[in-house]
Amino acid sequence: GKIIAVDPGHGGYDPGAKGAGGTLEKDLNLAIALKLKEALEEAGAQVVMTREQDVDLVTPGEGTKKFRDLSNRLRIINENKADLLISIHMNSSGSRWRGAQVFYHPKHDFNRELAVAIQEELRLQLKNTNRQALPIHSAFLLSKIEVPAVIVEAGFLTNPDEEKLLAQPVYQEQIVRAIVAGIANYLAVQ
Repeated sequence: GKIIAVDPGHGGYDPGAKGAGGTLEKDLNLAIALKLKEALEEAGAQVVMTREQDVDLVTPGEGTKKFRDLSNRLRIINENKADLLISIHMNSSGSRWRGAQVFYHPKHDFNRELAVAIQEELRLQLKNTNRQALPIHSAFLLSKIEVPAVIVEAGFLTNPDEEKLLAQPVYQEQIVRAIVAGIANYLAVQ
């Protein structure tokens, strides 16, 4: 089986985005990530979590707290020899924006292939977005890691309707099923 790293974004001192109704990104990221861990293990993968509770990964040292947190996440992923990384986040923008979107670093084709495979399943299974997978350069983990890696932004916390949806366990399960199917499709053609 593959070793898959699952990274619930933010945590501890760092709440991430905040929804219109007060939902914190760090909590939703963790809820979805824990469901993803379970689903991936059922599918036969080994899962490495960067966190399994509401904590940050800041340790004493140089640089900003954020940098130290992300550096420790990177270390966990690399030390556990992960074959893939799925980092779970939420989007935030205007109140009308909606939909799940997958981001990847364009330095390796395999990043785009994984992102497109997951985006396709999110589109097919959630039936509420036509968003496309997008390249980004600014994400620390994606820029530093050398195995296939994506950030899945599960939806827009700043959209009050989507915020409510994202908090529902049934919808979280649908997101997870789509991610797992996308990973399976990606691995099938490697």
